[in-house]
Amino acid sequence: MKNLVFIFFCCIFTTVCFASNIDSLLVQLSSEKADSSRLDLYNGIAKLWSKNNPEKAILYADSAVNLAKQTGEIKEEANAYMHAGIANKYLGKYDKSLGLFQKSVKLYREISDEKNAAGALTNMGGIYWITGDLEKAESFYFEAKVIFEKVGDSYGLANCAINLGIINAIKEDYEKAEKYFLSSAELYLSVGDQDGATRGYNNLAQLEMEIDSYQKAYEYASKALTIRREIDDKYGICSSLITIGNIRVHEDKLNDAKEMFNEAYLLGNERHFKGIIKDAAFAISDINSRGGKNKEALEYYKIYTATKDSLFSESKSKEIGRLEANYEFEQKLEEEKRVADEQAKIATEIKSRKDNLQYSGIFVFVLILFAAVLMSGKFSMSERAAEGLIFFTFLLFFEFCLVLVDPFIDEWSSGEPLYKLLFNGVLAALIFPLHAFFENTIKSKLFSARRKAVSKNYKNS
Repeated sequence: MKNLVFIFFCCIFTTVCFASNIDSLLVQLSSEKADSSRLDLYNGIAKLWSKNNPEKAILYADSAVNLAKQTGEIKEEANAYMHAGIANKYLGKYDKSLGLFQKSVKLYREISDEKNAAGALTNMGGIYWITGDLEKAESFYFEAKVIFEKVGDSYGLANCAINLGIINAIKEDYEKAEKYFLSSAELYLSVGDQDGATRGYNNLAQLEMEIDSYQKAYEYASKALTIRREIDDKYGICSSLITIGNIRVHEDKLNDAKEMFNEAYLLGNERHFKGIIKDAAFAISDINSRGGKNKEALEYYKIYTATKDSLFSESKSKEIGRLEANYEFEQKLEEEKRVADEQAKIATEIKSRKDNLQYSGIFVFVLILFAAVLMSGKFSMSERAAEGLIFFTFLLFFEFCLVLVDPFIDEWSSGEPLYKLLFNGVLAALIFPLHAFFENTIKSKLFSARRKAVSKNYKNS
């Protein structure tokens, strides 16, 4: 059962390869000005980096989310959450990943994009699979399967079928698992995905071996081998040959098994597939040992040991290199963040100084207008002109107050239009008595000045 689970685990997540050059996308992004194009580039980079460089993928996905919210691009926002969810999955942040996938499902459904919603549900099923909650994983895969059937997406349906087959095989519901695997293989073939079909047939072969149905296992493994020969998948051919060899060993057909292992060993040597060389050499050594050919058995066992040690050394070297690369990347990321923070701080300070100068200029201008209003009673001015001057002054003062307190109003009201209108109304109500006071005072002064002028004229006459 352990071998079956291991092989199934290797197959659970299907991937699509993109021939995009990430460097060219970064170059395009550096010169692109249009929001829609920048949004596509952010998501494109996040998608390509989601598995190989998840930390950076998250940064670009966040940029895509922010820009999508500004431009109202709901689908692009959902795509960004999807890429960020995949990146967080590869970082092992499963709870965060689930939350991001849920957001993407919600947004996709808002725009009736059922196909992509099903894709997000499939990813959620994958998270529950990794965390060991098979019941929830099966539930999400099944929900996605129903949607894919509804929209007629055979490829998405095939992916769900193979994942549901894996879960049922682990639960030892072999009959249901076989139906799902067979369905997945047929669906992959219907969309021209021969590699996917071989995964379905290989899983069927492993399933039949698990229940000691070796003839059926041989038939399914042979189908996978035939397809791999057709598409000239050298590594896949070797893998299928070893699978068939193991089936023949269980059937005690050692000569047939040795023939399969030998072919795999020769092709593995030709292509430098060390993993294949190791497995084939061990199997050939075992068969020779059973047949009393101890010298040949020892030769192949030495090959097996040497190859295994070489693979172990390579694995350790790669692990050390990966740790060094991660450290360098983290240092670079911290430096980039520090520079970005400094630039943002400088930009904020410049904007703050500019805003303060503008506020000061407006305030001085409003003071001059108030001074003009207060002195208007000393000059000859019509009542209508005085009213206009007072109205314009207080209107400008009101607008200045709005500009000044708008950031605070936004914070208190959380951007809700109704609350903002309420705040504006309160501000207008506070200014209204002041406006009425000034208007009455100025009118009174104007009336008094006119009365004195008239009295003076009468006396002079």
